[in-house]
This record gives sequence, structure tokens and C-alpha cells, in this order.
Amino acid sequence: MAMILSLCVLFSCGSDDDDSDDLVNLELPQEEEIGSFSTRLSPTLLIAGVRCEGNETTTDATGAQVGCEKDNWLVTIDDVNTCTTDGICTEVAVTPFVAELDRNDRVDVSDELTFFEIDPVSAVTPNQAEIANDYLVRFELDDERATVISR
Repeated sequence: MAMILSLCVLFSCGSDDDDSDDLVNLELPQEEEIGSFSTRLSPTLLIAGVRCEGNETTTDATGAQVGCEKDNWLVTIDDVNTCTTDGICTEVAVTPFVAELDRNDRVDVSDELTFFEIDPVSAVTPNQAEIANDYLVRFELDDERATVISR
């Protein structure tokens, strides 16, 4: 009897490749085409990012040199420079940090839009961490562009 139950369990646990797809980690081809984003959210805040090819480096909040792996992002949170309504901005250099963009499953994902959280990989300041937590990157797949939006 135990052998029959074991065989029943064995056959009922067969794998179905269609069910094994993990939608959370599935990357859409259109998202891979988007290589950068830049959104001025206010006269005192700009959030921008560039997809890494794997040979980029930056300096983190502790002063250490950090490499950016392929498909990670160099993200700049510029809350230092200010811009006027005429588009004239100060030009103080702001150092980017390395981040992953993690799909946000709490926001409805459609065929046209996906949303990602900015997840710092390198050391950031508390202010950068707080700002990164307040915004999402919205990929607009039809237009092959990405913009930053408030949560």
C-alpha cells in the first residue's frame, strides 16, 4: 500500500515547464532596449540612470571605488543643483551610485507599463536612500522610454 501511495505522489509531482516560469524575474525584451532615464521632478530634484555595460566605475558614499556590473544601473539623485523655470541650472557634479532596478509587483503591470524600485547596491547616503525609496522608475514599453514617478 505504501508503495502505491509513493508511486501516486511521484506521478502527481511531474514537472510542467509552463508552470515553472517565475513572472517576478522574467525580463521583457522591450525593457532591455531602454538604456537610460532622466526625470526632473522639481527645480531641486533630478533622478537619472544609465544601464551599465559592465566596465563602469563610480565612488560610493564611503569613498570606495565600486564597479557596475552589466545590466545594473548608475543612478544619480541630484538634490544639489537647482533649476529656474527658464531651464537654467547650476552645475555642481553629483556622483552616481550603483543600483538594481527591481520589478515592483504591487503596481499593476500591463503590456505597456512596468514599474521598478531603485535598489542601491553600493553605499549611499541616508538622504539618497530615502529619496530612492520614495520613487519608482516607470518603463513605457510602447515608447521605449523610462521616467521616474512618485510612489
